[in-house]
Amino acid sequence: LKQAPEHELLPALPVQASIAGLQGRPRTFLVADDIAVNRIFLRELLGSWGIGVMEARNGAEALAICLSGTTLPDALLVDQFMPEMDGWSLLRAIRQTPRLQKLPIFLISAAQPHRPEGFPADAEFDGMLMKPLDQTALARMLEERLDIAWIRNEGPEATAETGALVLPGPAEIDEMIDMLALGQILAIEEWAEALAQAHPELRIFAQEVKRLCAAVDLPRLWKLASLAAQKDETHDETVG
Repeated sequence: LKQAPEHELLPALPVQASIAGLQGRPRTFLVADDIAVNRIFLRELLGSWGIGVMEARNGAEALAICLSGTTLPDALLVDQFMPEMDGWSLLRAIRQTPRLQKLPIFLISAAQPHRPEGFPADAEFDGMLMKPLDQTALARMLEERLDIAWIRNEGPEATAETGALVLPGPAEIDEMIDMLALGQILAIEEWAEALAQAHPELRIFAQEVKRLCAAVDLPRLWKLASLAAQKDETHDETVG
């Protein structure tokens, strides 16, 4: 096991009380995003909160689902920039369709919202969040805008720990990289929890991995994995 210099220590944040389910009637959301890993993460996250999820790869697919007359979602979570029909065009189409115009639509984007020139002034998203996604902010937004009541697993919040960041060995990092390549965010989160239980000295590393998973921050997860891999390479060169 290797120890990173202090300047490479990434911040660890308190763990929020988790959501165990949904009170009241069942809800179904439609997630529209052209990036598969984003759809998969939201499907698994919302599913763990007790919400059913339909998926669309772009705004055109999402609009077709809403117009199909089969199952109308309770809300839409849409990306800003998508092929065929982007989030803004989808918003306009929904607001201009009488039977759909009151459907809640939330924008989730990696870029700052850019309202197209000449866009109807009365067409607004019901809420906006930036990627990487903050789970707590998402839960709060849905609770406030959709009158949702969560069932929570209340417990003492974990406090941020201090100390040097100890990095796992090459075998563990290879496992993490394999899961990252497949976009298996929730699997990485479970892996980090098991890692901390098996190796207490890795608890700060595991806590940071879980925080980044919660935010769907893939770039920093890759950076963290690369940092550990580089330490292995440096160690091998020194030994050689």
